[in-house]
Formats: sequence, C-alpha cells, structure tokens
Amino acid sequence: MLAHESGTCSGSDLYFHTPSVQTREMLFYMTSCGYYYTDYDYHITRDYVEEFLLFYICDGRLSIRMGDKTIVATEGQVCFLNCHLTHEYYTIGHTEFVWIHINGSNIQQLYDHVLNLYGAHVFHSTVAPQIKKDIFDFVYVCRNDQMMPDLEASHRIYRMILTLLSGITNAQTGTPLSARFFQNSKKHEKSLDSIESRLL
Repeated sequence: MLAHESGTCSGSDLYFHTPSVQTREMLFYMTSCGYYYTDYDYHITRDYVEEFLLFYICDGRLSIRMGDKTIVATEGQVCFLNCHLTHEYYTIGHTEFVWIHINGSNIQQLYDHVLNLYGAHVFHSTVAPQIKKDIFDFVYVCRNDQMMPDLEASHRIYRMILTLLSGITNAQTGTPLSARFFQNSKKHEKSLDSIESRLL
C-alpha cells in the first residue's frame, strides 16, 4: 500500500505482516517493510520496538541514532538497528531508502556478531548491494499483493544476516566470517525442514 507516514513522498510504499504464533516461536519473520522517498519532514523517534530494523540507503542521507551513538548514513551504506534501544532517525534533505523490520528466536546473537564485525550500526560493506536486493525482494512481493510463505521468508532473513556476516568493510583485507556461521546455516536449514510439516 502507499505510505502515509509524515515526510514520505509520492511513490513510497509500506507493508505490514502479522506472523502466526508458531512462526514467531520457531522461525525468523518480517513484520513490516517498505521503500521510501522522503523529504525534510521525515523524522522517527521511538523508545522501544520489538523487532530489529535493517536499512539500505539508495540515495541521500539519513541521520540514525541508536542509544547514545549517532551516525549519518549515506548512499550505499547499510544500517542495522536493535530497536529494543531508544532510537531516532531523520532525513537530511531528500532521501531514498529500503527497509525491513525483522525478528526471530536467536536474532539478538546474530545481531551482536554483525555489530562486532562492522563496529557500528551504520557501515559500508562489500555485500551491501546484495542486502539492498534481499530487502527489496520482500517489498516487491508485497507490492504485487502477495505474501511470501513464512518458511521461505525465514530462510531469506537468515541468509540475509549470514550475508552481512560474510561481508567485509572498506578497512578490512581478509574474510572476517568464521566457517561456523555457514555450518550453523546448514543446521538451521535442516531444522526448518523438520518444522515445515508442522506449519503446513
């Protein structure tokens, strides 16, 4: 549906999804996503949201505060927010970005690994273009009046986080990802297969 948040411009879209109790207990899931064109009036401040928020900045600048740390995100950067903490973000001029709210049983642990890798909640990464595509895939499905099956969505969200963990920052010269993340990914896929019959 078309976005109606203050500060969003024509062409923006915003979508919501309410996962089942079973999905919330066993899988990764999306609760909302969108593609925003914004102006100077776009400004969000929240004390707490249950989910985690992943952005990709397509154009412009977005000032993003999490806790007591503020960083201005620019074109091509990724932002990953723990929305359990007080957070605020607003545009500096006209800004275009794609975003998704996600959650899951062990997402906090994976989030901590991502922040440990990149050192901050806003960062450059060699995998940023893939993250943009992965988030947009969710938006595209919603835009066409469809909803991704919960099991497929869980696979995609988990893979998206692992993709972040496989990336490197501009300052790094080696691969920072330990093989155990890919080993855990295999285990996760097997566990998802075993869960599938209970969800269908």
